[in-house]
Amino acid sequence: MDGALTAPIRDRLMPNGLAFAAPDLLLVSDTHDDEGHLYRYRLGPDGTVTPEGRWATIRPGVPDGFGVDDSGRVWTSAGEGVHVLSPGGEELGRVLVPETVSNLCFGGPDGTELFMTATTGLYHIPTRVRGLRL
Repeated sequence: MDGALTAPIRDRLMPNGLAFAAPDLLLVSDTHDDEGHLYRYRLGPDGTVTPEGRWATIRPGVPDGFGVDDSGRVWTSAGEGVHVLSPGGEELGRVLVPETVSNLCFGGPDGTELFMTATTGLYHIPTRVRGLRL
């Protein structure tokens, strides 16, 4: 790389959140007009990006911020909390929060605690999974 700024993904209207699900797999949310979709992109070793299409739709709300656990499940913000999605994009469950969740991350001493920012508060819940560390 020569240090030049590039924009390899230009097909989203209002990209917001992003997370790596694997070293070569990037998920990007689009919140344009409350679209509420997550999209997949494959990253090549030469820096090329190949779109793989819509991966999941979040309702209610939009996938603003999200993270991936060490089993490849995606934990994404939503209108009523956090949706947990399988590596294939199917919903597995929800963590209900009394406010709209905007962002989240795994943390704590062993990476198993879920921290969530919401409309007016910061929430926390211990989990049985660990956040992905690439």
